[in-house]
Amino acid sequence: MWDVNLRDWFLGKRRQRRFSDQTPLCANILGDGARLRGTLTGSGDYRVNGRFEGDADIEGTVVLLPGAHWKGDIAADNIVIAGEVHGNVTAHNNLELTASARIHGDLASPTIAIAEGASYQGQVRTAKRSPVRHFQERRGVEHAAPPPTGRAPRGTDSAG
Repeated sequence: MWDVNLRDWFLGKRRQRRFSDQTPLCANILGDGARLRGTLTGSGDYRVNGRFEGDADIEGTVVLLPGAHWKGDIAADNIVIAGEVHGNVTAHNNLELTASARIHGDLASPTIAIAEGASYQGQVRTAKRSPVRHFQERRGVEHAAPPPTGRAPRGTDSAG
């Protein structure tokens, strides 16, 4: 039996600096062009590239790819957003907004990282000693897509 870490094999064992580097390559997928309405609950990892209308409460990781649209609240252990959300986003561990993210709702997580170019409208809540980290995307997110070519205006934090 082979004992191979597939993530290291695919990525050439390079240093993983962002939590999104550790998200699984294999996950439950809502594909491009798919539309789903309802409530998503349970455990596992999900990649969304279509349209979802409803709320989610997931024990695992949710990744919204560029072009994905979500209308409703999302709660999960870890969340990476490269698409558009109209609702509140609550990550119990880590939340990352890529440069193509567009959020219309509140953000809450102990750790939040926001790429330059991401847009959000709403309040932002983090752990007291963990400020929001802003970063410039220098590479594509393997599980999402390369950064967009255009730059959108930075988000605004209405919390103060």
